[in-house]
Amino acid sequence: ELTFRLELDKYVEGLKINLDSEQSSLESCAKPYLRSWFEDSVCPIQRVVQLFQEKLAFLLHAALSYSSVEVKDSDERTKKDIDR
Repeated sequence: ELTFRLELDKYVEGLKINLDSEQSSLESCAKPYLRSWFEDSVCPIQRVVQLFQEKLAFLLHAALSYSSVEVKDSDERTKKDIDR
């Protein structure tokens, strides 16, 4: 819950910055930014779950115990997803 909250707070701060600095319309600034939230926050979790499928319990245990997880021979996107 805390991680999700931190990511949501980060998005809200970014949205506030975009709205304050640009003073642009909702269509040109806020909607595209909010549309990217799903891809940036939810899709990495989905990709990691699909990658680990039957070993998901080990991944959850590592995350809850603050242990690092390394996947060898993976691309940069996968490494970023796992680090999150």
